[in-house]
Amino acid sequence: MDPSDTVPVIRVSNLTKRFPPPRKGLAGWRTLIEQIRGVKATVTALEDISFEVRPGEIFGLLGPNGAGKTTFCKILNALVIPTSGRIEVWGHESVREHQRLAQAMITIFGGESDLFGLFSARLSTERNLQFVGDLWGLPRATTQQRLDEALELLDLEDKRDEWYQKLSGGTKQKLFLAIPLILRRPLVVLDEPTIRLDVPTRRKVQEVLKGVLNRQLGTTIVLTTHDLTEAERLCDRIAILNRGRLALVDTPQGLRKRAKRGPRVVFRVRLENGRASTLREAFSRALPELELKPDLESDRARQDGLTGFSVQLPRLQDGEQSPLPRILEALAAGGLAPETFTMEEPTLEDVFVDLLGEQPATD
Repeated sequence: MDPSDTVPVIRVSNLTKRFPPPRKGLAGWRTLIEQIRGVKATVTALEDISFEVRPGEIFGLLGPNGAGKTTFCKILNALVIPTSGRIEVWGHESVREHQRLAQAMITIFGGESDLFGLFSARLSTERNLQFVGDLWGLPRATTQQRLDEALELLDLEDKRDEWYQKLSGGTKQKLFLAIPLILRRPLVVLDEPTIRLDVPTRRKVQEVLKGVLNRQLGTTIVLTTHDLTEAERLCDRIAILNRGRLALVDTPQGLRKRAKRGPRVVFRVRLENGRASTLREAFSRALPELELKPDLESDRARQDGLTGFSVQLPRLQDGEQSPLPRILEALAAGGLAPETFTMEEPTLEDVFVDLLGEQPATD
């Protein structure tokens, strides 16, 4: 393989994948009868999606369960054959020419508990990783140097001599991520790589993926995740999938600008002598188009005698006046001075809900 900085690493063209539905009836007899009668029901995993992944970027695939993220990764690795369309990696078709691509890419499936049997249960962490280096033809000295670096980066030094079968699920997941750090291939596909990790470990792994694997080593990464915060923290661009269809592709900043709502105002005041009703009345008179809501989360978090409220602002069109001055006037009319007053811009989660709704598709 000869990766180029000018050619897309991955080009997805009108990719569609449909699966037969689960069999119905004993031994599938009802399904068989339906097929004899001409009923050709299918389950659509991907429907006519097209996009490109650029060299050196972290490209995120985001979507609810059943959106088609893992199916895409399996087609990319020739584990599933598409119904129509194609994926090209450096100009080579992912299924028919996968043998040419296999040495230049690595895929880690987060839901796979033993990485397809690659690791031996009764070998140590170090011996298993040495075997991976041998399998990919690395000189043993190179493997050992990179192995030592990877164990240190992933805080796995104390697991070096421990049998693989004794490792916890989260530790195994970190161990899988040592593979791309050792092999250093130009393309890495990570299907929910932090699925079993606790919050501190997840953050550490995210730092390694972005700071070392991507920025330092120049690896192009395709990342699938359910974690909106992870996608926003890591990805240069994000594709949002829903029910197998591509909703849009944009940068995290561009996605936030697509939110239908404006910023949310959160303020905290000290209420005494029934002033809550006074505040609500003043707010209703000054801003009848906006809703004043209690902000229970900030009250629970601080428990300092202050009461939190929030106001969701609309997205302003050109020339429209901000309602912020009227909010402050309503507070003053209620005889209240906010002790804290913040504005929270729309998040990636807001965009996700706007695009897919409150009840996204599930498996």
